[in-house]
Amino acid sequence: MIKTTNKIIQALNYLACKQANKTLGFKRAFKLLWLIDRYSLRHFTQSVTGDTYYAMPYGPVPTDAKSLLENEGTHLTNNPEYQSKYIRPDVVHHIFTSVQSPDMNVFSESDIESMDKVWDTYKKTSTQDLVSMSHEFPEWKAYEQDIKGGEKKSYLIDTDLFFDADFHDDLGFFDEKPEVLGLALETYNECKSY
Repeated sequence: MIKTTNKIIQALNYLACKQANKTLGFKRAFKLLWLIDRYSLRHFTQSVTGDTYYAMPYGPVPTDAKSLLENEGTHLTNNPEYQSKYIRPDVVHHIFTSVQSPDMNVFSESDIESMDKVWDTYKKTSTQDLVSMSHEFPEWKAYEQDIKGGEKKSYLIDTDLFFDADFHDDLGFFDEKPEVLGLALETYNECKSY
């Protein structure tokens, strides 16, 4: 099966459609996608988007989503015509706009649950607060010294860090029992090997 950017495009579109003007900033979208994938990995042992995350100065960033919005090449197979049917990026202003309602058929029930729960929890959190909050999570903290050292501006995140049971966020949104997370991580790693 060929992995494509379709789910990333539709997840971005879903988030843009939640805005009154159907427009969303890149940075906010990246943080919300990260939270969606983090939630989905911990609860359903799979990412909604299939994207790869890098630790960068403003927190975890989904690589293909960033490339799509910045009109650059992607790791996953991308169809520019498909993208232009749903979202229109404005690289100069770092925003994108929904062109039409998302195609929710690309998502599973667990994908939709993950997107809805993250949206309901973080919709009122400012972009700056999302960035600050992301700097407290283990998948960014593991690379903090390297990022601050300035040698490189991005580091591939070890996805296993998304399952860290020792970290507790301020909202309690990611407070799962260690044994549940251990089982989720084991299942995730087994599925990765197929």
